[in-house]
Amino acid sequence: MNKVETKVRLHFKLSDSKALYPDQVLTIANNTEVKKFLDSEGCIVITSQKYRTQIGNKSDAIQKLCLLLKNALKPVVSRKPTRIPNSQIRKRLQNKKHTSEKKSFRRNDIKDSD
Repeated sequence: MNKVETKVRLHFKLSDSKALYPDQVLTIANNTEVKKFLDSEGCIVITSQKYRTQIGNKSDAIQKLCLLLKNALKPVVSRKPTRIPNSQIRKRLQNKKHTSEKKSFRRNDIKDSD
């Protein structure tokens, strides 16, 4: 029987935080990873029961919160579209032509033998 409660539940209210600017709060609230942890009141709720001590679980929950906020505030780098180099296009077309010639030679051999 487990007589000691070591599970920790951390509640962090984004709107009441004095450490974050309002635009940062909006960025964090709109993040898809953070939305998984938000409740109806706008609090981030993180639970931890990884360790057998409450102190260990408290520090783990705080680390999870810090990591979540840090990742949410990272700017998203958009992908820069690239073109296929002309040399690669040329090489692909040469390979196709070579294969086509090989197959056409085979067809001509079959027709001659008939």
